[in-house]
Amino acid sequence: MEPWYSGMGAIVLALVTVLSLILISIGIIAYRASKKTAHDYVLAGGGLGLIVYFFTSAFTIMSAWTFYGLAGYVYGSGMGIIIPWYMFIHLFQALLLGFFGLKLWAASRLYGHVTPLTLFCSRLGNEKITPIFSAVNLVFLIVYMALQPTAIALGLNILIGAPFEFGFFYGVIISTIMIVLGGMRSAAWGNVIMGIWFIIAFFGTFAIAVAALPGGLPAAAQAVSTSTPWVYSNPDPFGPLKLTGIERTAYALGYILSGFSGCLWIHLLYLPMTAKHPKVLRRYPPLQMILFCIIFTVMACTMGATIGKYLPLGTFRADQVVQVLATKLGGTWWGAFVYIGAFCAAVTTIVTMQVAAGSLFSIDIIGTFKKDLPERLRLILTRIFLVVATVIAAYFGWLATFGWQSIGLPGPVPLADFLNILASPGFALNVVLLISLYWKRATWIGALSSFVVGFAVLALGYVYPPFMQAVTGVRGVPALVLALPVELVVFFVVSYLTKPAPPDLIENYFTKVDEYIYQSMTEEKEAKLVAETKESKGEAVTPKAP
Repeated sequence: MEPWYSGMGAIVLALVTVLSLILISIGIIAYRASKKTAHDYVLAGGGLGLIVYFFTSAFTIMSAWTFYGLAGYVYGSGMGIIIPWYMFIHLFQALLLGFFGLKLWAASRLYGHVTPLTLFCSRLGNEKITPIFSAVNLVFLIVYMALQPTAIALGLNILIGAPFEFGFFYGVIISTIMIVLGGMRSAAWGNVIMGIWFIIAFFGTFAIAVAALPGGLPAAAQAVSTSTPWVYSNPDPFGPLKLTGIERTAYALGYILSGFSGCLWIHLLYLPMTAKHPKVLRRYPPLQMILFCIIFTVMACTMGATIGKYLPLGTFRADQVVQVLATKLGGTWWGAFVYIGAFCAAVTTIVTMQVAAGSLFSIDIIGTFKKDLPERLRLILTRIFLVVATVIAAYFGWLATFGWQSIGLPGPVPLADFLNILASPGFALNVVLLISLYWKRATWIGALSSFVVGFAVLALGYVYPPFMQAVTGVRGVPALVLALPVELVVFFVVSYLTKPAPPDLIENYFTKVDEYIYQSMTEEKEAKLVAETKESKGEAVTPKAP
């Protein structure tokens, strides 16, 4: 048997290498185009138009989790609970990136905030508490970041038999080089090119898989519903325990709350601040809801729950089902093309996360204690930390998926669970910060105390699972079901009991921010009206950048 790196394996590796060089070139170009400031590095200068914003936002969300993890989850655990969870995630993300994000955009423009957490804490009137929120978000960001190199390793393994170690660390190295060079601009430009590849690979694999069904999709669905009906209805991730009644309802509630937290992922909170104009945010939501929330969900779940279960594909990890379909039905060449699509999804997403992680450290934590930090030193610290954070994430991902026996886990952690079970509930704690932009009575004491209490309950539920059953009397209740309501109660009660924010602070973040949004929208309407008037008179129209 020839080595995995020879023959077709060598061709696949050559293609991946070419793509890697393209990604690195994007990073070099982005580096040359940057202004060498923290604002430019983290927010791409706040100049992303609709197309780049769309691809950056969409393919930060549509990561290797979507490409491999979603289909893998329904293949292994059924699609009963994942569909509403995934729909909730996209709904709230679209609201953030289109509606709630308007205040993030305006406040960052008015007051020069570079990260969302400095913006939130400035609104609350106490920037000294920023490091606490940043440290907690970093923990969950690193957990989420860990699934990307894991997906790269799983895909390359099923495609050419490469050892998991090779694919795992190759993805880490390429993404780190890219982000060290160009920051958010690298992520944005890379997402446009790689997002197109992603779409072609995913849509193409779905079409090939459907065409391979002997009796068509209805026949496959009928056969699966007869042989393994749990695939279409089972929301119980515990297999033999078979949660029923109130247990099942409580577990479903945990998933719904986790889906709600989709608009609170810390790396997504950066994105509205990168937009060039509010019209970009306003036009984005329908694109995500139609293309990704509906179309991708249907295709991924069909490939995992119906086609993957119906066709005799052999033995493989659940998270590899899309790559198996692509390689076995489309051939190795198509499998290579699809793998590169997944590689693109993983790399471009981890780059955005790395920008967030580095800036949370250098700007939110270090910058809080040393405000006069030179820009050059700030950028150096950002780049150093993001390398460290990536190494930590890679090590965690490796232990959870390939070295699980060494840490006493009963089996490898599925890709989907890095997000929906581990990271997303942690990001849900940011809800009090987002509320503070819309509720004038919110105070920094209320936000901080509720955040700390919510994190303590969530962490306790993670490290000691019997805690949740002891408190609620119900098996299988996710910790978020208790942590989020407790956090919100503490937030509102303590905010009402503590001294409200000064009037000038409220005016800055409500009256002035709202006026700035209105003014920006009005200027756009006036410019459009002038253009239409000139057009009707047959005069030349000179476009004016907003």
